[in-house]
Amino acid sequence: MKKNICLTIFVLICAITFLFLHLFTEMDSPNIFLEWQSAEYTDKDGNTSEFDIQNFSGMPQTEGYYTFSYPMENIQMGDFAAFNLAGCSAEIYFDDKLVYSCVCVPQSESINMNNIELPFPYGAVSCNIKMIFRCLDVQSVGIFPPMLKVSSEFIRNRFTVASTNYFTIPTGILAFIFIILCGLFLLGVVMGKTDISLIFIAIAAGSLTVYNMALGSGYYFLPEWLHHLFINSGLKYIAPISIAIYFILNRQKKLFKYYIYISIVLVAVFGAVYFISALNHGGMFKMVNGIIDSLLSAGAYMSIIHWLTFLIIAAFAIAALLYHIFSFIGIEAEANMLKMQNSIAKKSYDTILRSFRQTSGLRHRWKSDIIALYLLYKQNKTAEIGEYLDKLLGNTVNMPRVEYSNNYTVNSIVQYTVAEAAASDVKLTADVSVSEKLNIPDEDLCILLVNMLDNAIEAAKDTDANREKFIELRIKQEKLFLSIKCSNSCPSRSKNTNGFMGTTKRDKLNHGFGLRQMEGIAKKYNSILDITTEGGIFTVQTTLSLLHTDKSS
Repeated sequence: MKKNICLTIFVLICAITFLFLHLFTEMDSPNIFLEWQSAEYTDKDGNTSEFDIQNFSGMPQTEGYYTFSYPMENIQMGDFAAFNLAGCSAEIYFDDKLVYSCVCVPQSESINMNNIELPFPYGAVSCNIKMIFRCLDVQSVGIFPPMLKVSSEFIRNRFTVASTNYFTIPTGILAFIFIILCGLFLLGVVMGKTDISLIFIAIAAGSLTVYNMALGSGYYFLPEWLHHLFINSGLKYIAPISIAIYFILNRQKKLFKYYIYISIVLVAVFGAVYFISALNHGGMFKMVNGIIDSLLSAGAYMSIIHWLTFLIIAAFAIAALLYHIFSFIGIEAEANMLKMQNSIAKKSYDTILRSFRQTSGLRHRWKSDIIALYLLYKQNKTAEIGEYLDKLLGNTVNMPRVEYSNNYTVNSIVQYTVAEAAASDVKLTADVSVSEKLNIPDEDLCILLVNMLDNAIEAAKDTDANREKFIELRIKQEKLFLSIKCSNSCPSRSKNTNGFMGTTKRDKLNHGFGLRQMEGIAKKYNSILDITTEGGIFTVQTTLSLLHTDKSS
């Protein structure tokens, strides 16, 4: 449940972040394009006639001139009119006042349009714009009728920033992905789990990073030959080729499960962003619709390949990150499990060896004890014989029990715990009845029993001085179930919080991890971990199904 909540929160954070960043990439045109409200043509004889702009589809006359006008309203501070002119002479008037005149003739074998920007009079809220246009060179006149644009420094700066963000935000994400993937690869090398396929997805992210930067701002920062190389050398094709190789090399079931899930999340986030943009007629809505229109009309559009490649790289990178993190966690868990099993085996061996030595010593003493008893018998010293027997019975009771179960793993764990309890002055009684073979892997038994008994010893050791320190362990196999119950004394101050007893261990993180492991084992075998604290006694019990369905596979 917690995992799903955390994942949902993470997706929401990603969506909100993406939406916020998208606000800074809305690239509305830096110009407002206007249509001339009136137009006239004056021939060489001075005869004037109305000029139909809407239905004109030819070339301008080189004799005579054209007069265009537009009454501009709602002028804001910093607004200016802009014109692109070529192959002509032009005079521009604001409210019948000449503000600019020019002759625009391009050089031989080149097509250049002069970009003319004229600020409106200071404080003006309206202005009548008029242009007198004479065509000098039909071949190089460019756009006719001349285009009228209105813009401002604010709009232009907004467009510049948005255009930059449009390239830099996804490029920054790709660069971050490239670094993460390189780090993952090197971490795998260190941990002995080298994944060569990561190199290919890193190459895809790196090549797309270079292409994005070159396409967006390379013209300004790179040498011309290098800029030309990056945007025209087929660099953009390296990414999809690398992705294809990565796809072929990675056919692990878990990795593609991550990929499919992440792809669904990304599509959902993209759909939400597109929907919100559509409500506001935003930049993404216009861009996606433009792509779709281009696909329908032309059948291909390289931009959509670019963005799909970006999304695929992002999805693969996140999937690879999750897959390798879980793999490294698995390696660490296996190492810890092996360490735990080795520790149990060693302590079990020490316990058995100590018990064997003690038993051997007693056997050597029995011979002399029997001789001593025989001599007392010959002398009819009945009282002395009774005292001697009492002493021998005391030694027998104190002999450690070596065998608790025919099951080697269970027996080893109990032996180890008995030794640990004795060393901590904790009385442990164990009632174990299980078969030699159980339908439960040894590692699962170790995780459950070792964590359970380790917690029991820790709690029993901290029991108040005026109370008995004890552990009672009961493990019974009943047909198709394995019943486990462990009760122990605990400090009176201990409280049961959310089903778990508050730990007094300094290493609370690992202690909590152990409890979660125990819960996981119980769940794996179709059971629950029942934990109660009452009257200074802490009890943990569960009943594992020996015909279980492993839900983790």
